[in-house]
Amino acid sequence: MAKLLNKKYQAYSLVESLVSLAIVAILIAICSVFFAQFQAYNSTLNDKANVIMQEQLDKLKQEKTFTSNEIEKEDFKINIRCAPYNNIENLVHIEMQLKHKTGKVYDKDYLIIIDDL
Repeated sequence: MAKLLNKKYQAYSLVESLVSLAIVAILIAICSVFFAQFQAYNSTLNDKANVIMQEQLDKLKQEKTFTSNEIEKEDFKINIRCAPYNNIENLVHIEMQLKHKTGKVYDKDYLIIIDDL
């Protein structure tokens, strides 16, 4: 029992704790700035992908050419697959897949009712 009472305990001082807390706070602030920039970039990339998909869909509807093909536009590689939906005459299933040069992939499915081909 005497050994336990004579043992010296070491602890951190208040200054050491405050310095480590300040370092952690600075690191969190730096990381949050980079995260906000990444989110903003990702959001604009998402919007750009949606605009490109809508443009391609409008083009397909206007030209009434529902064929599968692959297109490159800006930084995206667009893969379009068209097929009749459940063998229904006036219904086409269009699947678009956009792949950005960074590797991010955007997928969307559409069902289009065709008046006449």
